Amino acid sequence: MERFLATVILVTLGCETADPADLGDASGDAGDAPCTCSIVEDRLLSELSSNRTCAVDNDCQQVLLNCLLIDRPTCSNSYYVNLNADTAQLKLDSAMLDACVAACDPTRHCGGCLMGYPPVCDKGKCAPGVVP
Repeated sequence: MERFLATVILVTLGCETADPADLGDASGDAGDAPCTCSIVEDRLLSELSSNRTCAVDNDCQQVLLNCLLIDRPTCSNSYYVNLNADTAQLKLDSAMLDACVAACDPTRHCGGCLMGYPPVCDKGKCAPGVVP
């Protein structure tokens, strides 16, 4: 029953594995095929990259994505997107990624430093600004 529930959670959250039977138990038995969270990561990265264009600083906003470690602009868990970004979907996908990472990669260190940078428009792309 636990294996079935783990499979349902991983499939629902966008996690993938070679075969659901290879998920193993929560103890992470050696020889299990590793599951990955690349589907959710790719979806988040696509949404981020397609919503970075801007003309002025006020076109930009900061979103927090806890377990997305790819292409972080700073040491924090902040990403910078324009106002057209679907922040509700980004938050949902981020929560899915957090759950997937907990199931697939429990040793991954999510989060980041506590530094916060205001969003700015830098050369037509939303980015972290410099804190005065």
